[in-house]
Amino acid sequence: MKRFVFFSMLFLLAGCSDTAPKVESACPDACEGPTPICDEARGLCVACLDDADCEGRCFDDRCHECTLATEALDCGETSCDHREAPFVCTDTRRGSLGLLDVCRVDSECWTDLGYACVQTYFQGEPEETRCLKRVSAGCQRPTMSSRRRASVSSEESDDYCVFVESRASGAAVRAMMAGRPCELEADAEETCGPGGLCRFLEGAGEYRCTIPCLSDSDCFSAETQHCSRERFCGSGQ
Repeated sequence: MKRFVFFSMLFLLAGCSDTAPKVESACPDACEGPTPICDEARGLCVACLDDADCEGRCFDDRCHECTLATEALDCGETSCDHREAPFVCTDTRRGSLGLLDVCRVDSECWTDLGYACVQTYFQGEPEETRCLKRVSAGCQRPTMSSRRRASVSSEESDDYCVFVESRASGAAVRAMMAGRPCELEADAEETCGPGGLCRFLEGAGEYRCTIPCLSDSDCFSAETQHCSRERFCGSGQ
């Protein structure tokens, strides 16, 4: 009887030995750290396969706080910044930004009025992304030029109303629109933005930020609605 028990134990030990077949992983390396899950279909270690693997959303093998498609559900009244991973909810209300306001994604702009968040340029160099209106929705001063570009949240290009980017930056145009006061002795670019000018405007009775112009269409309204003989928006000196 003891001999039978002895041989039975040997048999069981042999079945549990290192020679028993092992289950091979589809991933070449152990999945751990930020990519703890093996996508067996592709043989890749990833952060997630679906939303159940995240506290937020699983998109493109990574966990995010929100996505463009689920922005309203994930962020409530604010926008989802989907420019770089991981995507996060912002503190900017959707639809709260207007003409030439600096933006991060389309939904921050007045989308109901045809606006989107688009890259702007100054003398060929990219500057901020700003809310621009589609040409199909109607252009308005001082954005009477047209450029075909893709917005931040879309891969498809469209025609957008832009300012004259060869003469002034978006910051300078926005300073003019806001009627920002300035000092003649100060650095105009620092106060009024690249390409901006500090001029005495007779209608305002003080020095304010303005921009170079060739016609009234480059200008805005009120004290800066006309292109002066000195080729800046507004009348004065």
